[in-house]
Parts: sequence; C-alpha cells; structure tokens
Amino acid sequence: MIRSRIGRRVSLGDRVKSAREGLRIGGHKVTQGDLARTVGVNRNTVSRWENGAMVPSDPAVLAALAGALEVSVEWLISGDPAAVPAGKAELHEGSGRRYLDPATAELPERARSVALGYLDRLRECGCTQEQRRGAESLLLAGARNAVSSTPFDERDDVDVCADVDAAWDVVVRILRREGKRP
Repeated sequence: MIRSRIGRRVSLGDRVKSAREGLRIGGHKVTQGDLARTVGVNRNTVSRWENGAMVPSDPAVLAALAGALEVSVEWLISGDPAAVPAGKAELHEGSGRRYLDPATAELPERARSVALGYLDRLRECGCTQEQRRGAESLLLAGARNAVSSTPFDERDDVDVCADVDAAWDVVVRILRREGKRP
C-alpha cells in the first residue's frame, strides 16, 4: 500500500498533485493555474483539491481533470495501480465471456453482466467510442468502490451491482448534458 509522508493512504489530492507535477508542456512543469484553466475551474480550487480540503463533486469536472492529467478516472478516484490508462479500456473476450478489460475479469458475474448491459445501451444510442471508454472507466471505478470500508474481495454481488448502478447514474447525467439519451 502506498502511504504519504504522514502515514495515511494517498488521497485523491495526492494523486492530482503527483500527476500534475509529472506533466510537462513544452518542457515546463504544469502549474495549478495551468491545470485550472484546462479543467475550467479557479486555481484555488485546484489548490484545495491537492490539499485535500475538497474533491471534485461534478462528474464532468472529474472527467475533465482526469483527461487533463492524462490519467484514468478510475485511477484518480481509487489510486488502483492496475487501473487502465485513460483511453486504453477495451472489450476483451476470455473463457467465452466478454468483460470490460482484464481488471474486470474479477468482477462477480452479475456485476459484469449489468455493466455490459449498460455498455450495450450506449452503443444503441449512438455514443462515440471515446464516450463508451469513459463510461467503461466510470463503471469499473464504481464497481471497485474505493470509498467502501469493506475490501472489494469481501463485498457481495448485490453491493457491487449497486455501485455499478450508481456509476451508471453518473454516466447518464453526463451524456444527457451531451444530448444523448441512453
């Protein structure tokens, strides 16, 4: 487990700061102001995120932040080192079953089925591949739910499915703003 300087888990703010400091544009480090302009927020907001005083509450802002930092939403939310980089998630075939990416092979069958059903709805309503990839990332992050006090391996199917459903609600809200009706 990664720990910060004071012995606690690395927070979303720590991940934002680390990713921002690792970015270079034209050979120069990306500042909080640069990131704020790219995401469409005030510089003080980025500072508050990095200091742990607040977290992004708008799913669109979270998606824009992940895109600007060139990381996946899943990694930004959970810090899972196995998280698929942004734009790299694809549907795979394995053991006769479809799944979102290799990491979702661990999902309970019912949760995987629910997630795939939602992705089929996105295809049917004409979402772009990029929108489907973003949705895949959010659904997987929802399924893994790093906020839960119960470790993923110990959570039951019902809870995992409920978290996938909650992530789907976020996806729907974002797509409705884009004029899509999944």
